[in-house]
Amino acid sequence: NATLVLITDHHTRKTDSFPAFDIFAKNSEGLTQQDYRNATTELCNFLGIPVIHAGEECGISYLTPDCYLDQIHHTEKGAKIFAETIWAGLKEIPNMKKHI
Repeated sequence: NATLVLITDHHTRKTDSFPAFDIFAKNSEGLTQQDYRNATTELCNFLGIPVIHAGEECGISYLTPDCYLDQIHHTEKGAKIFAETIWAGLKEIPNMKKHI
């Protein structure tokens, strides 16, 4: 028996020093990254699927450039922080202890 868990990623923000993404930019449907994240979270909540907002909870953002290699991939420091956040979230999920 497996437990399905949604783990959300980072929200990066476009800046002069961090131009890769803009979470506030709208696509051709008029939706932002945040809109998709909210819809996915709402669906998981409806279906009873646990959600770990690791990107928000870990504290890594465009304000912590030492946690990124290239604006997308983590440095060793960033990966450790992100992994520890996910691990802490997994341990909070009821019945997860039997899997970890």
